[in-house]
Amino acid sequence: GPAERYNILSFAGRVAVPALFTYGSKELDTGGIAFAGLPESLARLPEKRGALDVEVIFGADHNYTGCAESLAAAMSKWIRSRLTPA
Repeated sequence: GPAERYNILSFAGRVAVPALFTYGSKELDTGGIAFAGLPESLARLPEKRGALDVEVIFGADHNYTGCAESLAAAMSKWIRSRLTPA
């Protein structure tokens, strides 16, 4: 919540460069209140609109166990999208 000392939403809007936040779908499903609605909340940060992306890696846990290829593919796709002029 907003009073948390380490609430990522308090810091994400201050990142000065484009950023990709990744989460595993299992992490989100089993992370309780700490992860509830987090991807959607990050995507709605007005100060980061267009400079912050969120990718959920299907089947991944917090450590991306067995999902390294999916994580690498998502990261590569994001980097290419940032390097390619619109």
